[in-house]
Amino acid sequence: MKVLIIIDVQNIFVNDKNKFIINGIRSLLSAGIFDKIIFTVFINNRDSSFVKYLHWNKAFRSKDTDIVDDLKPYSKILVERSTFSAFGGKDIFSHIGKNDQLYLCGLDTDACVLATAYEGIDLGFDIKIIEDLIFSTNRVMHNFGFKIMKRNIPNVLIRTKSVILQS
Repeated sequence: MKVLIIIDVQNIFVNDKNKFIINGIRSLLSAGIFDKIIFTVFINNRDSSFVKYLHWNKAFRSKDTDIVDDLKPYSKILVERSTFSAFGGKDIFSHIGKNDQLYLCGLDTDACVLATAYEGIDLGFDIKIIEDLIFSTNRVMHNFGFKIMKRNIPNVLIRTKSVILQS
């Protein structure tokens, strides 16, 4: 099964510098090539590592944590978590199988996308990162994350055009 995991396209993370990927994701979704579409939703909590170690006191409530309006119609399966990796939302495992091919896109390249890719690979999943549909809050952080991916996991990077051609 082909499963698209869309990471954290939430109001708090989308800004003018990364908003362009929303249209790209919407176009990919409208192609209808995935058997399942999962949206991850980061929701912080007062006991999280983000508060404890990073002193990041955001993303606690709706509006901030909501999926952006342009993609809400596609967000039938939501997996909530308070970790970097999408696999920290334990109910994700009820939506994916060990033999599924998992395609990742969304935000942020240097944090949650990278952490999800690493953990997915460690768990033995067939992971593909749609490199033109990932970004961070700014270009500098995206470039750092992308350089790490190109160095450590280059074989999982794929472009949208290739995803569509493979369907």
